Amino acid sequence: MTDLAHVALDYRTRANRHRYDSQEWRDAQAMADALERMIGNRTPNDHHATWSTSTHLTAEWARRHGYQLAITSYGGPVGLILQRGDHLLVANIPCHLHWNGNKITLEQP
Repeated sequence: MTDLAHVALDYRTRANRHRYDSQEWRDAQAMADALERMIGNRTPNDHHATWSTSTHLTAEWARRHGYQLAITSYGGPVGLILQRGDHLLVANIPCHLHWNGNKITLEQP
C-alpha cells in the first residue's frame, strides 16, 4: 500500500469515529476520496482493488476505460464483474487491474 493509501485509510478510520453525516464525517470522507483519486490519477493504467479501496473509485476507473462494474457477494468472497461489449471479466478482491490500451486485464495475487 502506498503512503497516500495509508493516509486515505487513516481518514476513513477518522470518519468512522464521528456521527454519520456530521461535518467532521463529511470532511474526513472528502479528504479520503480526494487522496484515493490522486492515487488513481497517478497510475491511470493500473488499479489495485483491495478491501480498503472505495468501490466507487474502482467503478470510476473501469468507467474511464469504457467498462461497467458490478460488485457481488453471496456467502463468499466479494467479486467484481467488469463488462464492455462481449468482454467479461470476473475477479475476487484483492486484485490488480491493468489497462493495456485495448482492454482491462486481471492479475490475482
